[in-house]
Amino acid sequence: GILFNDSLPGPVLHVYQGQQIYVRIYNNLPTETLSVHFHGIRQFGTPSSDGIGRVTQLSILPGSTFQHQFIAIDEGTFWYHSHVSSQTSMGLLGAFITHPKVAPTYKIKE
Repeated sequence: GILFNDSLPGPVLHVYQGQQIYVRIYNNLPTETLSVHFHGIRQFGTPSSDGIGRVTQLSILPGSTFQHQFIAIDEGTFWYHSHVSSQTSMGLLGAFITHPKVAPTYKIKE
């Protein structure tokens, strides 16, 4: 298979709503391009991080890197995956979880 960080599925990415996200992708495939789409993540003002190769961004060439940069707007469970050919079915996928940004609550003991 083709894996993110030698893991199937890829690492679960836990973030908080409103957080600035940076994900650097290195393509170490010897002959294939790569693009990574964060499925369900709205890209307001950052369309080049949408991860759809040859549509919203250039594909990542073998031996090259790309840094996704966006704000996690919506809370919920999403996923990221390759947007090239059959790479997702070969293992290039993982979970992306955006936790709600909630102020901590404190209980006062009497």
